[in-house]
Amino acid sequence: MRRLFLFLLLGIFFIFAFQAFAKIPKYSDLYKYFVDISGWKAEKPTGINVSNQMEEFVTAKRAYFKGKLSLEVVIFSGPQAIVGWAPFMSGMTIDTPEQFMKFEEFKGHKIGVHFKKKKKEGSIVCPLKIDKKSNIPVLFVMKFKGLSYKEALKILEKFPLKDMEKLFR
Repeated sequence: MRRLFLFLLLGIFFIFAFQAFAKIPKYSDLYKYFVDISGWKAEKPTGINVSNQMEEFVTAKRAYFKGKLSLEVVIFSGPQAIVGWAPFMSGMTIDTPEQFMKFEEFKGHKIGVHFKKKKKEGSIVCPLKIDKKSNIPVLFVMKFKGLSYKEALKILEKFPLKDMEKLFR
């Protein structure tokens, strides 16, 4: 009985100790990852941290414009990230005359792509971290309008995804 009590006590200690070291960064610390893109005008980044007794979330975003073209990049964690990554978790590819959705590898990163062909708009979703216990991801998402998905991938290359991944590890 003593061993069980000691084991439980140590387990609780390690859970709380791990949570203390697994802090989510301040939203303003994410701004430096929103690079300037040559030829594009960018708004000031915005963000928010939300916390309660059980968990902590972060969201930071920045919008870019070039004539009729637009991009919005977002880094976020928490339950909304589950919803953002869920369509790509199965690795399924869907292709119709109107749109496609697929999971692929891109420059060493797993990404999900959703693209509306006629409207030339879509999103690219890149998990920066997926918690092994809860399966809750931290995502980098790039929404785009007026671009082909290949053009959007070229812009995605400009963002330091590896550096962002390290921030959440």
